[in-house]
Amino acid sequence: MNDPHSHRLNQWYQRMSRQQERLLLFHQCYWGKYHRKKWLAEEFQVFPPVAKFRKQKNTIIKLQDMSAVWIDDQAAIQNKFVQDFSIRFSS
Repeated sequence: MNDPHSHRLNQWYQRMSRQQERLLLFHQCYWGKYHRKKWLAEEFQVFPPVAKFRKQKNTIIKLQDMSAVWIDDQAAIQNKFVQDFSIRFSS
């Protein structure tokens, strides 16, 4: 090529290619974050009822001790757990 502008044209083309790549990466990052936030917002609307159900499911309402007596009182259940823990793990 005997064109005196070919070197400048190549430099310009390379700059535009790099700029296009950076812009593409920016768009990928931006839209990825956008969709991630949107997904989290949608999942958060579903999560509290699931957590509430799980909390209700994992709650101990009554407990039967070694003498086959049912304990219904929450404070008595807590005391029973503390006593059992201290008996099992005392040295």
